[in-house]
Amino acid sequence: MKYSQRSQTMLSRTAESLFWLGRYLERAEATARVLDVHLHDLIGTTSMHQLRWANEIQALVGMDISETTFDELATILSLSKNHPSSISMCYELAWQNAKSARDTVSLELWESINVTYSRLRRTFVTDLGHSPHAFFAWIKDRSAMARGISDTTMNRDQAWFFLHIGRSLEQLDGTARLLRVKLVDPDGEDWVVALRCLGGHEAYIRAVQRPVDKAKAIEFLLTDTSFPKSILFLAESITDSLGELSRHIVDPPHKPTVPPSLARLVANLRYPRINELADQADSYLAEVEEALIDLGQTLDSSLFAPAPESITSHTQRLEVWI
Repeated sequence: MKYSQRSQTMLSRTAESLFWLGRYLERAEATARVLDVHLHDLIGTTSMHQLRWANEIQALVGMDISETTFDELATILSLSKNHPSSISMCYELAWQNAKSARDTVSLELWESINVTYSRLRRTFVTDLGHSPHAFFAWIKDRSAMARGISDTTMNRDQAWFFLHIGRSLEQLDGTARLLRVKLVDPDGEDWVVALRCLGGHEAYIRAVQRPVDKAKAIEFLLTDTSFPKSILFLAESITDSLGELSRHIVDPPHKPTVPPSLARLVANLRYPRINELADQADSYLAEVEEALIDLGQTLDSSLFAPAPESITSHTQRLEVWI
C-alpha cells in the first residue's frame, strides 16, 4: 500500500515543538547527572573545592559566576522556574512542547512525560526534599524511560527525526561545554568526574583499557565512535538524521541540508592528524560551536520559520507544511 504524501506532512510549528521536546528532555537528564555526580564526590571535600566545582557547574549551564554554594546551586538547578537549565523548568517546557505536538508523539510517550511533570510539580520535590540523590536518580530514570519509549513506540518518520535531532544537538552542546570547562581546570583527576558527568566512565575503561588521563579522555570524548555522547558520534548522528529527514519532506524548499561546518567537523574528527587531538582540543571545540550555530540557522530558516504569506496554502494562518 502506498501512503499519500499528505500523511507524511506536519506543521513547522509542530516540528519545532518536537525538536525542543528532545532538547529539554535531554537537558533535564544532563543537569540531574551533573548535580548527582558532584553531590557524591563533594562529600568530605574542602570548602574551596566545593566552591571551585560550583563555579564550574555555573559555567557549564551558562550562569554568571558567583560565590554560590553547591547546596544553593543544586536547589536553583533543581527547582527554579526562571533558569532554562533547571530540572523543573526543563520538564515544564518539555511538557508544553509535548502538548503542542500531541498528535505526533505516541500515547505512551505523552503519558510518561505527563506523569513526570505532574509528580514533579505537585508532590515529588516535597517527598524527596531530604534526599537529593534519590531525586536526581528519579529524574535520570524518567528521562531515560521517555527516550526508550520514543525509540520503541514511534515510527521512524518526521516526528521521530525532529525529536532525535533535538536530543542529539543538546547532547553535542553539552559534551562541548563540559570539555570547554574542564580544559581550563588544572586538576587532572577531574577528568574522571567529567566522564561520569556524561555517563562515560565505564565506557572509557572498556574502550581505552587504562586509567583515566587528560589526553586519552579528551580523545575519547572527541572521537570515540562507539560512545553515544562523543562529539564525533553525535555529529555523524545529526548528519545522518538530516539526510533521512530530507527524504521524508515533500516540499523541496524545506528539505534540510547538512551545514558545511558540520560536514567539516565530522571529516576533521574522523581523520585527525596524528597526536594532535588533545593539543588542538580548543580548535575542535571552536568548530563545534560554529557547526551548532550553522545548524540552528539551517533548521530555523528551512524548517521552523513560517512561510511567507504569498506561498502558504492558508495565508491567514502563516503555517507551512513540511
